[in-house]
Amino acid sequence: MPVRMTDLLDGWEDGSVELPPPAGMSPERIKERTMEQIRQTKRPRRRMGVRLLACAALAAVFTVSAMAAYHLWGPGELFDPFFTLESAPLDDGQKELLDQIGATNLPPVTSNGVTLTPLAAIADEHTLYLRLRLEAPEGTVLPDMGEQEDHIAHGVGLVDADTGERLNWGMQKARFLPDDTPGDNSLELVFMLLGGPNGANWVDGTSKTLTITDLILCPREPEDAEKTYLEGEWSFSLDSFYQGKEVEINTIGAVRWDEETERMVTLEGLTRSPLAASYTISYPVEESWEFVDLQLELVYKDGSSVTIDGGGGKGSHGPDGQGGTDYFTGVRNFDAPLDLRELDHLQYGGCRLEILGEPRAVVEADTAGAVWYDETHQNTLVLEKLSFSSLSLTYRMHYDTPESATLADTGIRLVLADGTEIPVDGGSGTAGGTFMEGTTYFDAPVPLERVDHVLFGDIRVELE
Repeated sequence: MPVRMTDLLDGWEDGSVELPPPAGMSPERIKERTMEQIRQTKRPRRRMGVRLLACAALAAVFTVSAMAAYHLWGPGELFDPFFTLESAPLDDGQKELLDQIGATNLPPVTSNGVTLTPLAAIADEHTLYLRLRLEAPEGTVLPDMGEQEDHIAHGVGLVDADTGERLNWGMQKARFLPDDTPGDNSLELVFMLLGGPNGANWVDGTSKTLTITDLILCPREPEDAEKTYLEGEWSFSLDSFYQGKEVEINTIGAVRWDEETERMVTLEGLTRSPLAASYTISYPVEESWEFVDLQLELVYKDGSSVTIDGGGGKGSHGPDGQGGTDYFTGVRNFDAPLDLRELDHLQYGGCRLEILGEPRAVVEADTAGAVWYDETHQNTLVLEKLSFSSLSLTYRMHYDTPESATLADTGIRLVLADGTEIPVDGGSGTAGGTFMEGTTYFDAPVPLERVDHVLFGDIRVELE
């Protein structure tokens, strides 16, 4: 008689595999997704016998029940339990978005018998999320961490895999996922590196090596719970992420009156990615503390809106120096992935900001050999990095006389094809030690196709 494939799955159990389904994914959900994958897979139209069909179905479920089960899902499904801890379950659009910006092909790493397996990773210009499965040696009983948020790594290192340059990774954080098998030697968590201004760009196309050294598990409940230390060094090669999903918003003329501090705040720059917003605001200095409040309203196409406040970052006295206009540059991570296609516009005070559909276009400059002696300030400056979009320019340089460094004049000028020069000051940059870096924002959009080259003092810098 006719036999349905799903009937063959009922009652079948593989007792040889110890690994449980991913946290937040029941056996029924595994079965549902397996059948969906089978239906969606395109094959030549051939007749298959019932026995062969049954074997295929059982093989698929067996694959799901082992470690490869995690690879049946994309990053969207695998990060859904994490984002659900603080927000509503992800919808299909959000999951699809994470599938586009994530990766599931990172290999496990074992050190001192402790294995860290990256089940999935997602990243944007400022933020990295790794969903990790932690497995201690057999016989080890790991504490029940609940859904605790904590620091877990004793040490974190990030370097450019090609040059060995140490990169600024920001702040570390870990969020544990519900443990379906408490009392054993495994846990699952999401390890986060939350970057800030001028930090590492996870999606700039360069290979990076992330090293995590020693782990500590500190359960908060019960109060007398013992800490667990796991020694080791785990290094991961990170180079599989998407590029260019960040959207830059034209904020020229965007100001708002802040009722609490009674002053005008200018939104100098704003970029948005699926995971975070990076922004720079400026304001007249009236207090000694930094003003960080963004108050940006996201208006969706269905008429609903959400207001986001400020984020972590740093301040700068800007080109005016102390007593003039101060700047604050911050990064605000979202509680859930943001699909820009669902937004209608942004509102900053009384200013409506339109959302461009295309990712931010960036031009890189070839700064090799760009060394300029500034006679006015008696300083030798070396331009290390320079890139610009139609709305902003980012730079990094170092110098030999710190006391002569000034944000008022960087020596940088964009030169258009008709000879017009656009001078660039230090903007929201900071000068510390022997280097200066930051972002400056143009008074009007710059037509990228008309930029011929860059001048650094009297040094001509070509575009890549």
